[in-house]
Amino acid sequence: GVAWQVATVVGAPLAASLGWAALLAVLQAGWYIAQPVAMRAASPLSAAGARAVPPLCALAVAGVGASAWPDAGAPLLLAAAAAGYAVGCLWLRGTAEGAEPPAMPGVAPAPAASTQRDSRSPTLRLAHTAVDAATGAALLLVWQRVHGAAEAGLLAVLLRLLGMVPVVVHTAWAQVLLARGQRWHTHPLWPGAAGAGLAGALGAACAAALSLGWLPGWQAALPYVLPVTLWQAAACVHAACSHLPFQAGRATGFSRAAIALAALQWVALCLPAIPAFSLTAAAHVWWLSIASAAGLLLWTAWILRACDASAGHRRSPGSGQET
Repeated sequence: GVAWQVATVVGAPLAASLGWAALLAVLQAGWYIAQPVAMRAASPLSAAGARAVPPLCALAVAGVGASAWPDAGAPLLLAAAAAGYAVGCLWLRGTAEGAEPPAMPGVAPAPAASTQRDSRSPTLRLAHTAVDAATGAALLLVWQRVHGAAEAGLLAVLLRLLGMVPVVVHTAWAQVLLARGQRWHTHPLWPGAAGAGLAGALGAACAAALSLGWLPGWQAALPYVLPVTLWQAAACVHAACSHLPFQAGRATGFSRAAIALAALQWVALCLPAIPAFSLTAAAHVWWLSIASAAGLLLWTAWILRACDASAGHRRSPGSGQET
């Protein structure tokens, strides 16, 4: 599919298109393999870099290339993608070196009788994944249908930019603890609050750049910045606690809550279909963001309460020790 699209758009020979497709497939696979390797064998900062640095490198290559060669077109984008994937493959070096993962401050290995496990059935895992994918696709499709392609593009860009912060929190914190079977002695809301602050700072920077006219073609995105920032700040808090249900053996409830949140987001997306609601794009994004942020925070509160209860049940009366 990639080769045919390249050949159609660029007018390149089929052999060259197949070459690009093969190169991108190999490099992308290497990057995907490198990410779990980094979670197990690298520091938390390096694990976050394995997820965040390659897209930033691809963006930088595309930006610099577009400035130097404005007419480069699709080959430049393909080269930028290949460069980003290649940078991601650098984290595979940790496998060859076989280094022990560095210790995380304030973190101890999970006890021998750890309850960490994925208790979900294959059907529930599939349903969780399918609902997540369908919600992400429906978000942009519905937005384009209701508010137009330009508004959908603005929302997609902001979600991609600000959504990188909760992704980093999840990759550098929750996934690292799960991959290593470790528990943190301090409350997980601290890294969540740090991520929320970073998302707020990034949102404020975007709003300032738009207000000052530094991005002439993007002023229409200004009404989106605050609600999307609040949404992604709540996502950071949730991401910092997302490992707890798996460590407490409550993964089934985690996936059911995820499906419930997706249903809430679908309701918010479909509000313009109700005759009583005549929403502009700016008002609609507030409805969607408030629903998503409230759902994420309620979900986080459930996680903390349920996992605290599970930890209490595992302690013997009066001993203060896990049984």
